[in-house]
Amino acid sequence: MNKRRRVGAFPDFYNPYNGNGERVIESGMQTPFLANKGPEFVPKIPTPQQIRKESLTDFLLQRLVKSADTLLTTMTLDRGLIGRTVTVATTPTRVIQAQFLRGYILVNPTSSIGHASSGTLVASALRAALDTGNTQATAIDVADYKEVKLFLNISASTGGVVNVNAQTQDPVSGLWATSQTDIFNSPSAVGTYYENLGSLGVDENFAISWDVSVAGNSTFSIGYVLKDTTVAFGTANAIFLGQQDVTTTAGYSLLEGENLKFFMKPNAELWAVSNSASGLTLRVFELQ
Repeated sequence: MNKRRRVGAFPDFYNPYNGNGERVIESGMQTPFLANKGPEFVPKIPTPQQIRKESLTDFLLQRLVKSADTLLTTMTLDRGLIGRTVTVATTPTRVIQAQFLRGYILVNPTSSIGHASSGTLVASALRAALDTGNTQATAIDVADYKEVKLFLNISASTGGVVNVNAQTQDPVSGLWATSQTDIFNSPSAVGTYYENLGSLGVDENFAISWDVSVAGNSTFSIGYVLKDTTVAFGTANAIFLGQQDVTTTAGYSLLEGENLKFFMKPNAELWAVSNSASGLTLRVFELQ
């Protein structure tokens, strides 16, 4: 009778007992397991069916966790979010009169960030020879900007030469210093002239001085463009929050583009004020 040769992890001459009389069990791995003198140790190797079953269980558990996360995210808005708009001017305006404990979101949507600010420095008018003037009384607040660009438009001229200088204000004395001289290189001909001042002299308050230095008249105007804001949120259109007597100096500032989330107790009130005579828009969202 032919004996079949045993194929396994160890050769036929391998002795299943060691020197201490303990039986060695083959596990199908390269390292044998030692069995105690008691019941034989049989390693449990998962079957392909068990592996597939555990993988399906893990998959279903992951789907359940994702569904729970989605549910928790949307439960906070289960009863709706009601929005309304309030116009806030220079006198205190009541924006919230809470009757119940509720959550609120306030948004200041007004923003000048990313947009150029422009205006008139000197209105168009006829100036005679040797006339002078400046815009110190109507200086521009450039604290939130990096650059100033100027336009000189001469619409009529009989030979008068227009000289324009840029000025910045000393914060200590309050006096004005000339930061750039003869910006447009003394033009006299009819036309529109442009000059980018960059950041030189663009500090806190900005003004210009001008004169007509040669015999002859000149009709001209000077305009400006402010570019590149230096702050993350603008301060020009801020809304200030507080009690009924809130002011722009003592209120909590809600700057351009900012929002505020909070809860209010029953019977509490919130008032707001701004420095805009025409009023600023405040959006109030209430969690029902």
